Amino acid sequence: MSMANQASGGAAAVESDEEKEEKKETVASAGSSVAAKGRGKGKRAPNAEHCLPPILPEIDELCKKFAIEDKITRRLNDVMMTREDSFETDMKCLWEVCEQAKKPSGSLMVKIGELERGCFTGAGKLDQEMANFRSKFKLDDKALARFVDVVHRRNEKQEDMRQLERHLRNAANPSQAIMPLLSVLKKEGRLPSPDRDKDKDRDRARRYRSKSKSRSRSKKGDKKRKSRSRSR
Repeated sequence: MSMANQASGGAAAVESDEEKEEKKETVASAGSSVAAKGRGKGKRAPNAEHCLPPILPEIDELCKKFAIEDKITRRLNDVMMTREDSFETDMKCLWEVCEQAKKPSGSLMVKIGELERGCFTGAGKLDQEMANFRSKFKLDDKALARFVDVVHRRNEKQEDMRQLERHLRNAANPSQAIMPLLSVLKKEGRLPSPDRDKDKDRDRARRYRSKSKSRSRSKKGDKKRKSRSRSR
């Protein structure tokens, strides 16, 4: 009887351990669903922070080093938890991005967006020519990230930069002006010559002036004819 009691007691202990594991899994899944609902509505349920997964040590180190706010840290942590296969490589790239950026939080937000969309370009290859281009036009972090994303992978990047420079030469805000140009470059593979646009504007101006002159002449002719008819 004592052996039977011991066996039943052991089974009960095993069952209680299994029940504990099931409870843990239930709490974890409930916590993730609460967090997901909170993110979707822009609000978190009370005590939702206790249900969120802990910040990974690598993420914590990066964000503390560059004084990244908690909201961005949490968003980066969430997306990096889905990238187990490329985690180390991605983290190296993110360190490079933050070290190169004037405003690390802004550049990090751009990269988080890429990670979430599944189009992460890494740190990119900012060679000396691209670095000089960035310094010359004082591109902000958002414009730089887009510039690197579009230009660094193209074989004609030197020609691309020459074309971009022609367009940005007289731009009051190069960081703003370069964004639509990069969209055209990515879609069309080339940029229209700014000289052609100027020529078109000149042609329009000439046509307008010639039309206005012909109208003024015709009006003068009408006045002369009217004055002659009255004199008769």
